[in-house]
Amino acid sequence: MARGDIATIHRVWRQLVERPSGPMAFRFILQPVMGALAALALITCGILALVIAIAQYRWTVHYLWSEIFAPIAGMKKDGMKKEGMQSPVIAIAALLICIGLFAFFAVLLRLV
Repeated sequence: MARGDIATIHRVWRQLVERPSGPMAFRFILQPVMGALAALALITCGILALVIAIAQYRWTVHYLWSEIFAPIAGMKKDGMKKEGMQSPVIAIAALLICIGLFAFFAVLLRLV
């Protein structure tokens, strides 16, 4: 690159930053909005992934506690019920969903 090219690039960037009006004035509105939209999209994807993971986890647990796998699991007919089994996985996932919802509405309402 020639010295003139570098000077031209510096001049263009300096003029873009120093000039809030004119043809590039929309960037002061567009840049923060695009950042917020990207954040909302990523938070939504995380929340939906957690909801899907909870559904798949519950389906897998119910499947593994079915009649086919009961002897392997050591369950007796009069023994433990599958409704009695509790796991912290669901509670932790629910907590993460609540945190995600808080983050979503904080970004949406610009609380943070």
